[in-house]
Amino acid sequence: MVLLLSLFGCREKGVSIYPVEGEVVWNDGRPAQKLVRGTVSLRGGHGINPNAKIQSDGTFKLHTRGLGEGVPAGEYSAVVMPPETFMHTPQQSLIDPRYKSHKTSGLKVVVEPGENYVKLEVKRPGAHRN
Repeated sequence: MVLLLSLFGCREKGVSIYPVEGEVVWNDGRPAQKLVRGTVSLRGGHGINPNAKIQSDGTFKLHTRGLGEGVPAGEYSAVVMPPETFMHTPQQSLIDPRYKSHKTSGLKVVVEPGENYVKLEVKRPGAHRN
């Protein structure tokens, strides 16, 4: 599920980037608070891979390395990675493992010129797949 709002953008290093905020929610609509310190990462056709840390309320704000806060306009696939343990390995049991791969997550983000809001809906492990 993706929801977008557009208002304005900023320009750095010749690439226009636009603010992207959002939230990760469980498929029942509740914020995915257990994913705090996890990561949302995008992959698109620009060769640019924006990412964000998930906050305690399930929200995130995407940034692009070398460009700052924001993301170039375009279509992206998204992954949601659970937080890492003290051994620096993802806690896979918190989220269905399909969300860790761009090929299987099914999560899409469209960034348009202006401000953008994205809602990413994920399932816990073992949840019935649609």
